[in-house]
Amino acid sequence: MSATTSRAASGVQYRLENCGYTADVASVGASLRSLRIEGRDLIVPFAANEVRPAFRGAVLAPWPNRVVDGRYTFDSESRSLRITEPNRGHALHGLAAWLDFDLVAQSAHTVELTAVIEPQAGYPHRVQITALYSLGAEGFVTRISASNIGPSTALVGLSAHPYLVAGPGTVDDWFLSVPADRVMAVPRRLAPTGGVDVDGDLDLRYGQSLSDVSVDHAYTSLALDHVASPRSS
Repeated sequence: MSATTSRAASGVQYRLENCGYTADVASVGASLRSLRIEGRDLIVPFAANEVRPAFRGAVLAPWPNRVVDGRYTFDSESRSLRITEPNRGHALHGLAAWLDFDLVAQSAHTVELTAVIEPQAGYPHRVQITALYSLGAEGFVTRISASNIGPSTALVGLSAHPYLVAGPGTVDDWFLSVPADRVMAVPRRLAPTGGVDVDGDLDLRYGQSLSDVSVDHAYTSLALDHVASPRSS
């Protein structure tokens, strides 16, 4: 059967422009395809007619990160999710990343998209996910929310998943500040085993050079009003 439409592989496309920024959002996964300031990439982009590489720029819901072995307990009931990361044996990054989000509202510098996660094996809840993207003088803002529109209490976690660009130069030239007092340990299979106090290379509260640091961790106990300056060497 031959194709009958010119719909892009990543879905309906939305272009935002404001204050020197441009952004492209695709409806599949409400994915941020590109983000630029005065023509310079701020994230790793992908093409509109490209199947989104992995979870690049996607909305992660109703859980981000990994459900270890695809099994969890909620409301005293053990549940099993489909394994979507076979090499590590986990259920990865939720159920919304490949949903086609519908348009709620759009302007020259904002777009709001929504989709419903229907009850299914391992997650018997109906949850509506909404993603709002906007460009302004403060930069690019993402707001992701969830509404429980089903009859049962639902367990929900939300996240965005941009791939930031180190440029010009390389990530080794960066200083990264994360105002968090604790970090989730991931000793094997990238499976968090519990929070520990930040220490050593993983202490990013005061700015840390990334030249010799490997970070693939979730940070917690955030001080959102914290303003960091690089620690003296």
